[in-house]
Parts: sequence; structure tokens; C-alpha cells
Amino acid sequence: WHLLQVFLYALVYLSFRDLMDPMQLLCSSIFFLRQLAYCVGIVVASVRRPSFLLYHPLAALAAGGNPLLELGSFVLQPEMWIPKMAFIDKERKPVSYYLLLFATFLADVFAVFALAAALRSGVLPLPLAVCYATGIASALLSVLAWLHTDFFTESAQGTGVDRIRQLKNAGFTAKQLGETGKTARELRAAGYTAEDLRAAGFAAYALGDSCIAS
Repeated sequence: WHLLQVFLYALVYLSFRDLMDPMQLLCSSIFFLRQLAYCVGIVVASVRRPSFLLYHPLAALAAGGNPLLELGSFVLQPEMWIPKMAFIDKERKPVSYYLLLFATFLADVFAVFALAAALRSGVLPLPLAVCYATGIASALLSVLAWLHTDFFTESAQGTGVDRIRQLKNAGFTAKQLGETGKTARELRAAGYTAEDLRAAGFAAYALGDSCIAS
């Protein structure tokens, strides 16, 4: 879906750019860079955190936290979701992480300017309108996330169950999290099975789940 999204944006942009006035062309070009950023991001994230490729969006719906927001981000703004997954294990997010998010948000805002320029000039084919609407929805989703959740700012210092669930959804194994100091009880509460914990080296789980009840 994400790569198809990039292809469709490129097709629409190239098909209608000759009809745009200079202002709409400038704004839509900046907005289109948002799509190209995803192609670059997926390559970088595949090297840095290949486990993100195992992410299952529907699993987040049953994992607690902000599942609808996470699913919405996955669908509407993959170029922002990619940095989140790539840096999800960082105790303190680096400046580059926030710069990436801000640059992407700024590109989404240009969809508003492009739409305004299109309405002013009267050149707004339906495919372009859909592209701009997607960008505007992404910008609104970002504002909602920043104002009402810690979806993009959450630190690995928050070691609650919700945090571990997010790491689990991002593809981290129980063994990887156990090596960072997570306890068997925390991992079990976050949804890892007794078999996962035994494979991670938590010997107490060799007897099954009985120790959880204690």
C-alpha cells in the first residue's frame, strides 16, 4: 500500500503539473517530496531497524496504548511512522528524529497551500484533490498526536506495559527486551507467551505460567 501510494502520487503529479499555475506547482512539488522521503526512509529503516518490516497494523488495535492513532499514522503518514519505528528503542530521541518529523509535517502543510492555490486558479482535478486531502489529514493527525498523546515523543524511559507492547508490535523479541532489563512479568503482561519467555532464557517459565499467578 505504501509503495503504491508513492507511485500514485507520482503519476498524479506528473499528469497534471502542466496545468498548474506557478504557486500550485511549487506547493505540490514540496508536498510530493514527502512521498519521496518515504522511499529513502524505508531503505534507512531497513538497515537500522529491519524488524519494523514485521509490524502488523491490526495487531496494534488489540495492544492498548493509542492503537487507532498508530494505525492512522501507519496508513496516512508512513514517512512519519518510519522514523518512529526506527528510533523506538532510543532512551532519548536524537535531534535528527525531531527534524525529520518537522520536515515531514511542513511538507504536509504545503498540501493546504497547494489546495488553496488550486481553488484560486480553478485547476483541481479529482485525483489532485484526493492527494491534497490525504496530506491535510496527515497534518491534522500529527497535530492531534502532539497535543493529546505522547505517540511521537515517547521515550524508552517509560518502561510500562504499553511501551513494551509498542516494542513488541515493532518486531522486538522477548529476548531482545530481556537484554535491556525488562522483567518476565512485564513481558508476559505485554503479550509475550510463556514459550517466548522460555526462548528468551527466563528459566522460571520452563514450568509454564504458574509463576505469573504468584
